[in-house]
Amino acid sequence: VRTQEIGITEECGRFDQMLGPGFYCLFWPIHSIVGRTPLRIQQLEVTLETKTSDHVFCQITLALLYRIVKPYDAFYRLSDPMQLIQTCILNVVRSTIPTMTLDTVFMDQQQTLVQAVFAGLQPVLRDYGYEPVTCLVTQIQPNEIVKASMNEIMASRRLKQAAAHKGEANKVQVIKQAE
Repeated sequence: VRTQEIGITEECGRFDQMLGPGFYCLFWPIHSIVGRTPLRIQQLEVTLETKTSDHVFCQITLALLYRIVKPYDAFYRLSDPMQLIQTCILNVVRSTIPTMTLDTVFMDQQQTLVQAVFAGLQPVLRDYGYEPVTCLVTQIQPNEIVKASMNEIMASRRLKQAAAHKGEANKVQVIKQAE
């Protein structure tokens, strides 16, 4: 069993013991190491598409850092723990994001989203031997059409400001010429 791992042994198909890091001699037909559970912090990235309160679809990528605190539960209670974690994250995010506008998702509400995901995951994962360490929003990407229209809006605002400044410059030139 390597460092930062717990080996799980079975005797004739029944759980026997958990082995810490080290070298072990087992009677192979009867005893066997059926699995190894890493004790390091692990990362899972989840990408999902959801709709904001202003009816804009966006893709959000979250990175969840988690670790195993109860190796027995983590190994035996779930057949696919990553599926459970992804489902819980999808559930929390799809109930949180529709209450925010796209601008608030980008600006200051990322911490609210992270706290909601963390609070939603903690009790569920603890029952299965996992503990979330932290959650990070790594990417927020609105639909390409929305990005193009937002860029066009900003470009038209800048053109409007430029036209106003150009008009002021022409006004000053005409006044100077008249003087």
